[in-house]
Amino acid sequence: MDAMTMVQCRDAVYQMGAESDQWPRTLESYGRHVALTVLEVLRQAGESVASIARRLCVSLRTLQRWASKNARGWLVPRNLGRPRQAIDERDRKCIESWLERTHGRIGVDAMKATHPKAPRSMIRAIKSSWLGQHCRSKRRSQAQLEWRVPGASWSMDFSKPQQRMAGRDRRVFVVRDLSSGAVLAAVACVGERAEVAVHVLKRLFREVGVPLVIKHDNGSAFRSHAVQDLLNAMNVLCLPSPPGLPQYNGAVESGMGPLKAYALASAETHGHPDLLTPVDLEHAVEVWNNQPVHRDSEWRTRAAIHGKRPATLERRRRRLLRAYKARFTEAAERLGLDPTAPMEWWDKGKVVRASLPDALVELGFLWIREGDFDR
Repeated sequence: MDAMTMVQCRDAVYQMGAESDQWPRTLESYGRHVALTVLEVLRQAGESVASIARRLCVSLRTLQRWASKNARGWLVPRNLGRPRQAIDERDRKCIESWLERTHGRIGVDAMKATHPKAPRSMIRAIKSSWLGQHCRSKRRSQAQLEWRVPGASWSMDFSKPQQRMAGRDRRVFVVRDLSSGAVLAAVACVGERAEVAVHVLKRLFREVGVPLVIKHDNGSAFRSHAVQDLLNAMNVLCLPSPPGLPQYNGAVESGMGPLKAYALASAETHGHPDLLTPVDLEHAVEVWNNQPVHRDSEWRTRAAIHGKRPATLERRRRRLLRAYKARFTEAAERLGLDPTAPMEWWDKGKVVRASLPDALVELGFLWIREGDFDR
């Protein structure tokens, strides 16, 4: 087999992309012909067949069989199994209709039962193609955020574990640093109450420091006068989520799952898998914060990243407040609201979301990348 024949065989393999039944066999045949070409060249150089087989990582018997078949003209691609059959157009439309009605949540076996004449491989191919088109149609333009300064921005939320908790506790209040991803607090509590948030935030302000911004949802505990008065007194800006859009506060939402899993693992280790205790939550926070993550071309734990809180944060707070105040006035006037008059919670949230992110980006606290992402 000369070089020109090998090139033609290789090109034939590449041109057969749609013939999924034939191209693997053609590729195997091409590889065997290459091995036989190497055999012929090395034998002329005086090397033994056994040595050549060891070089090619095949057995001596296999190499001899390939040479014998090639001499008889039998070393040609052969398809395995039944040849692929075309599917009827009516069956194709019916299968696509099933996928539309079930949003792709139907198995190949179920569709095969209703369309026995349709090959299973074609049903699988139709479903795979439909799912790909469905995912592409669901992509939309949105923003991806990167909080750049450790300790400058937090997120807080209440979570409800599936497992039973010790005592009267039914919720877990979680505070997380957005830049490092470190969990600053995970406190078991009776319910979503303002006094719990105030108590935990005061402790964190003393032990960790005061952030510039806190993201949260529109729960009654966070909208209460007690929480808002505390944040205003400490010059902490609030960034509430839009109504009915919990993914806006997704940084803390996404960390709930692993935190609950670590707490459950701790409970199983201590012999009470159906009961979560404060000790299990503390252990989960410790495990989460000591996990290494890749940041700035190196691996560091979340706790180590959060420990890099800059000493100049208080001076930068004054710059942020000045920039935010000007943008808040512009956004309120643009929305037809009086920036000097008291606002309803929902109106103020609109103005804050229209002004605060721009101020954070301007001062380097936040980086926003626009792009197409899955819904």
